[in-house]
Amino acid sequence: FLPPIVYLASDSSVKQAVSIMRAGALHFLLAGHTDIEEILATIQEGIEKSIEPSRFIHSLRYLTESERTIALLVEQGLISKQIAERLDCSVRTVEWHRRNILRKRVKLTFS
Repeated sequence: FLPPIVYLASDSSVKQAVSIMRAGALHFLLAGHTDIEEILATIQEGIEKSIEPSRFIHSLRYLTESERTIALLVEQGLISKQIAERLDCSVRTVEWHRRNILRKRVKLTFS
């Protein structure tokens, strides 16, 4: 299961914010420009999304066989290096699949 990410930064460029959202963050908030109620509401939203494992299972059908395998290993807590060793491939290949998984997950989550 890939938990939702809420990114809170003290300052940021637009480029960095876009990059963070493309990587799969649920929200991007700027400290000092966001009140505590908004931060708490965003965290609550992340908690609610994190307890929806059925959405993760449902989203697996949109992944390739390799992406499904890697997504399930990530869910088990393995890091990219461990996954690469287990699947006898490069870390770069695992990272490429992980980016695709996040891209597809974001599309599913926000569609």
